[in-house]
Amino acid sequence: MPQFAPGELKTARAPITVQPSGLSCQAELYLVSGGVSVATSGLKPFTSTGAAQDITFPITMPGASGTYAVYLDIFVSGTLIAAYKATEDVVIAAPLIDPNISFFAFSWTSGAIASDFLVNSWQTATIGVSFLGTAWQLYYTFEVNLVLAGAVKASGRVSITGAGGANLYADIQMPSLPGVYDIVMKAYQGGVLTGVYPRGQLTVYGIAEPSNLSYENLSFSIIRDPQGSINICLSVVCDIRNTGNATITREVALWYHSGPPYGWRIATQLLYQSNIYPPILYGGNASRISLTLAPGQVFHYYYVGEYLVQMPYNVQLRDNMGGKSAYV
Repeated sequence: MPQFAPGELKTARAPITVQPSGLSCQAELYLVSGGVSVATSGLKPFTSTGAAQDITFPITMPGASGTYAVYLDIFVSGTLIAAYKATEDVVIAAPLIDPNISFFAFSWTSGAIASDFLVNSWQTATIGVSFLGTAWQLYYTFEVNLVLAGAVKASGRVSITGAGGANLYADIQMPSLPGVYDIVMKAYQGGVLTGVYPRGQLTVYGIAEPSNLSYENLSFSIIRDPQGSINICLSVVCDIRNTGNATITREVALWYHSGPPYGWRIATQLLYQSNIYPPILYGGNASRISLTLAPGQVFHYYYVGEYLVQMPYNVQLRDNMGGKSAYV
């Protein structure tokens, strides 16, 4: 049975078929305990199409722990035409809290926007944790799960021996199906589950059409800030080609990482900007750019930016249709 925390906001989705098309309909999902409705989505209006429609039902979970039956009513022009009881009940239980740790941050890949979360893409969860008392001596593993209908569809882990506070980075490959996923973080100490922490929801988007971009001759170097300071920066070059037979527009972003446990981040700072490829040494295009390319057309990407700490790096270019370069 699905289990949620008291007061947690969830969104249910149900395929509903009403025939014929064009009818004014409403549907309501609600939770029942002891024969009494204790939480409801309210009536959600829709117009029938004669085929199955996915209707969403945002609902706040009850505040009291317990097991609740789930019901769905469907109305046409205010008249009840169908009433269903779900095959599974919902369990409301307070999350398990580890008293030896506290979290001061949870976020996704630095610089990421909603449309970056594509099916099968790699993203990084940032976990800010403080170790209390003598917990700095203990070995912890933190797990971030994406859950749909009570089943874990994607997961990432990172481990550390507690020492004060730390930002940890868990790499996760997004699920292969689009949808709205619950984020559930778990803490393990010595292999024993000590904490469960809901972290809201994440929408994973499908891919509308093929990328039709190839990323050729990608390379990068670490250079000194061309403005003359002692800071070091990424310098990235790549030939981006439209391999399709039609003109396309794509958003392309530059991502980098410094190896485990640091995870992927998007380059965010631009020092110089130009559409001129060498001989200008310090040209650059913004780290997140929109390209419109005719069939076979090549864009010469050249970026200089992002102050860095000296350590090994890898870079990758990704586009908003799921295409990506090899990483170098």
